[in-house]
Amino acid sequence: MSTINKLEIRGIRSFGVERGDVQQINFRSPLTLIVGQNGCGKTTIIECLKYGLTGEVPPGTHRGVGFVHDPKIFNTVESLGQVKLMVKDFTGNTVTAIRSMKITHKGKNPKFETMDSTITMENANTKDKVTMTRSRVADINNEMCDAMGVSKAILNNVIFCHQEDSCWPLEEPKELKKKFDAIFGTTEYNRVIDKLIKISKDYNEKLKEKMGDLKLLQNVKSQAESKQLQLEDGNRKLAKLNQTIGDLESDIKPIQSKLEQLALVERQY
Repeated sequence: MSTINKLEIRGIRSFGVERGDVQQINFRSPLTLIVGQNGCGKTTIIECLKYGLTGEVPPGTHRGVGFVHDPKIFNTVESLGQVKLMVKDFTGNTVTAIRSMKITHKGKNPKFETMDSTITMENANTKDKVTMTRSRVADINNEMCDAMGVSKAILNNVIFCHQEDSCWPLEEPKELKKKFDAIFGTTEYNRVIDKLIKISKDYNEKLKEKMGDLKLLQNVKSQAESKQLQLEDGNRKLAKLNQTIGDLESDIKPIQSKLEQLALVERQY
């Protein structure tokens, strides 16, 4: 079973950006309770867990602007945030993802952007570590979903469903169908089925062409077999004619000999 082991938060919402402000949370088995007063950061912890796994910022943050610590508090132009999440996959290997982001205040509108993320994999048996830098967010998202053993849709809509999105089962049927299709992998399943149908049609077309070629080859084969039989019959007839010619030549030889003798007698007289 996959488990979440450790979470480190820095520069997210009310968590400070300095090194001493880093908050580390160790998750214990079989259960870890997060309790506290309103506004102390309980929801932020859940949002960071979701962000560490899926790379998606919470709703209502203006595409991440409200997710990072506000740089105006310290009268700065830029503020950095980081989420470090360590999980253990079902094989016992440890996967650690570090996602960094920043918010910049230049002009009227603040700008949120993600920075390069790193993922470290530690083998449970050999303790060997492999660290990879992912410039594409989709790559690290796939790695973390694989480590947890569930799809991104399940993480977003079931396990770490935000309180603002918790009423999605009451949405319109069309939107609800999209949610369930994503959760149960129906979209991917239908995509695979469509691909298989297309491949099947292509193979059927090729099969028809091959069947036409086969009929042509069978026709050529039957003609070749007929010609072969005719050739064998002709060879037998030729052999018989050669035998007849040989017999006739044998019969002619004594007659020719007698004729030669008669011609010799006539010349003598």
